[in-house]
Amino acid sequence: MPSPLEQIDRKVKAGCLACTCGKRGCDVGLGDAPQPFRLMDLDHADSPAGARATRCDYLFVAEGDGDTRLYVVPLELKSGGLNIGKVRSQLEAGARIAERVVPRSPATRFVPVAVHGGDIPRKKITDLFKSENSIPFRNDHYRIRLIRCGDSLSQALR
Repeated sequence: MPSPLEQIDRKVKAGCLACTCGKRGCDVGLGDAPQPFRLMDLDHADSPAGARATRCDYLFVAEGDGDTRLYVVPLELKSGGLNIGKVRSQLEAGARIAERVVPRSPATRFVPVAVHGGDIPRKKITDLFKSENSIPFRNDHYRIRLIRCGDSLSQALR
């Protein structure tokens, strides 16, 4: 049986695959991220997002822990502050794309990540973590993780 990443390779056009994660002055380190991985640039014309108006910037999918765990991580990058409603809708769109292209696995770890470069007031951070801002994925809801531009993705996966 093909691995989850091999199954993704059959569904996703290679043109949208990226090696680095960065846009508009904000980047995320992948050096110590789980391996092997696929990083889909969802703004690319070949991405599985198609012509959807709403999407997150990237979808990271990796096999880790000796291929027993599948990481599914929609990422939205903002070089400044965060508009919680917009970030939530972009990450929700990334989750819907992941539901289409990522095979089911009993050991899937879904982690929606917002990456920011600006100062965020404490109240906004508190609001971000409220249950109504969680991201649905395959019959469950997941809290958004927050990291700063320049941080490693592994920080959000801890």
